[in-house]
Amino acid sequence: FENDGIDCTHLHVLRTVPTGTSSVWVDATGENRIVNAPGANAVYTPKLAQDVPVEEASLLLIQNEIPAETLAEVTRRAAKAGVPVIWNPAPFGPGDEAAVSPSDVRFITPNEVEATAMLGVPAFPGPEAALDALRARGWPGVIVTLGAGGVAAMDGTQRHRVAAPAVRAVDTTGAG
Repeated sequence: FENDGIDCTHLHVLRTVPTGTSSVWVDATGENRIVNAPGANAVYTPKLAQDVPVEEASLLLIQNEIPAETLAEVTRRAAKAGVPVIWNPAPFGPGDEAAVSPSDVRFITPNEVEATAMLGVPAFPGPEAALDALRARGWPGVIVTLGAGGVAAMDGTQRHRVAAPAVRAVDTTGAG
């Protein structure tokens, strides 16, 4: 990282825990199947994060790959300092939504599966209904990623749709 000019000042090396890894398979329909071994991410506690100056950031982009209490603490600190927070609720599990306060987040960016889980419904209700339902839960800005369908977004009362570029997909890993 340092050879590529990346500031590693706040990088923690935990010698007793392996690095987190994920294995991605693409099934016959082109959908990803992901197996995650969180490793060091699972032990990234608020104490380890306390010296990271999130208050000095221009933007905090965060997802559910760290413990809920760390996620809550870091987003709270950033919001208190006026740093915009974008929360990608992936991977999403029961109770994850309770970890982050809507008042601390500028945008959430669930995909269709995560939006469905957040809403506690059996099937994705469609982009506009998902936007409305998530906004009704207090999320100020919502961006639902729709894979090849692009994105549907709502900021306040303004709705936006952005189409995905037409491409020949070889592998959709990371395409969200």
